[in-house]
Amino acid sequence: MIVMLYSDKSYEHQAVSCIKSLIHKITKDVKILYYTVGFKSDFEFKNLCKVEIPIKPEYPKFNYYKAELSLLTMHMFPEERYVFTDTDVLFSNRFEFDK
Repeated sequence: MIVMLYSDKSYEHQAVSCIKSLIHKITKDVKILYYTVGFKSDFEFKNLCKVEIPIKPEYPKFNYYKAELSLLTMHMFPEERYVFTDTDVLFSNRFEFDK
């Protein structure tokens, strides 16, 4: 299972909170893929893979990255299941990946 999200530097605080809310759900088969757009993150977390993505001036809005990064994730992990989350989501203890 891959949980993927992305942010720029100004929203990293939200991404960190989102990732931390998954602490009780991260098992050895759950990876978090965090795309950092235009910056390098120093944040470390269990099963976290950070991928730096350059800023694309041709994208008029930040949400244009979502489709490209989803395809990149499927290319990088072709045999996995995926969950995309926005950075402003906090997962409760009742959240279950299987559902």
